[in-house]
Amino acid sequence: MKPITSTYLLVLGLFLLSFQVMSQVTTSFTPSAPSAPIGSNIDLELKVSNFTNILSIQFPITFQNSVLQFVSADMFGLPGFVNSNYNVTPGKIAVSWFADLGANPNGVTLPAGTTLMRLRFKVLANGTVPVNISGNTAPVIELVNNNGNPVTLNYQTGG
Repeated sequence: MKPITSTYLLVLGLFLLSFQVMSQVTTSFTPSAPSAPIGSNIDLELKVSNFTNILSIQFPITFQNSVLQFVSADMFGLPGFVNSNYNVTPGKIAVSWFADLGANPNGVTLPAGTTLMRLRFKVLANGTVPVNISGNTAPVIELVNNNGNPVTLNYQTGG
């Protein structure tokens, strides 16, 4: 009887591990290493994959405001996402969005490579600085799926 119980627990553990891996949203900025002269603008697109049945998102995007100045955001890939879904402070863009449950009761699913938003920055000084989703500043990173469960955000450095 013990081998069956051990085998059952091993199979259950592997299943749960595979489910955890499959429920990770991955983000990336493109281009990953932009270059532009002082005074010009650069555009970065925040792209996602594995964005399946997501009901809400919240995360900060950080940048060095002595080198880059936020200008605008557009190309919103989420239904109902508008300018009031992000807040800009020096060096940070706080993003927050909730699905309209009437229109999307099972959350929102986006194809791999979908642009979540495009960010435009003005280059203020020479230098190489990252624009990243950050786990070290408020608001905390939080994604929730249609079952009310948290979804891991696998964010890539870049931009």
